[in-house]
Amino acid sequence: AFVISFCVGIWFVAGFVPPHMPTASAPDIAAFYQSDPSRIRIGLLITSFAATLWIPWAAALSAQMKRMGNPVLADTQLGCGIATSVFVILPIFVWMAAAYRPERNPELLLFFNDFAFIMFVGLVPPAYFQITCVGIATLFDKSPKPVFPRWVGFFNIWAALLTLPGGLVIFFKDGPFAWNGLIAFWLPMVVYGIWYPTMFLVLRKAIGEEAALRLA
Repeated sequence: AFVISFCVGIWFVAGFVPPHMPTASAPDIAAFYQSDPSRIRIGLLITSFAATLWIPWAAALSAQMKRMGNPVLADTQLGCGIATSVFVILPIFVWMAAAYRPERNPELLLFFNDFAFIMFVGLVPPAYFQITCVGIATLFDKSPKPVFPRWVGFFNIWAALLTLPGGLVIFFKDGPFAWNGLIAFWLPMVVYGIWYPTMFLVLRKAIGEEAALRLA
């Protein structure tokens, strides 16, 4: 539900993926918001509901991490998951404000657009620590039958490190580290595209095993 609704909302309806070029002029950005503001608003509304679905996902991860015997990392992961959801929703509402009055001064629309994209793509710290907590908890799970396989720990550490380039968007307006760049935007997007379904399958299996133990 999260993946489908998020992609449909922000990509296919609102049209914010691929991202606007950071070097786009104020008239260009204004033209985008004025082209079809109702479609943009609908897409962003869908995306805002989708972003909220990240919280139950983080809660499910936290429940399984507590079985590893590390409640601090489990709670930290949940807190970072909630923060990630909030800081994804915030730029969505900034974009909504731009689309709400697309007749505004183009320079003001450019400011809104910059503000939202820097927040959206630069959302590194909570996501980084959320994934890192999963990796560390998995590697320190010394139970006879670990909740997640050991490779999941290394996989999460690898995924967390590859999200870091997104934090560099505040220094670049073009090139691979800009908010539409290969390393800052598309690399983390690919990483999440691999990480999320992988962890979905691993989490689903762990939940099934926990249910089987309760019935035994």
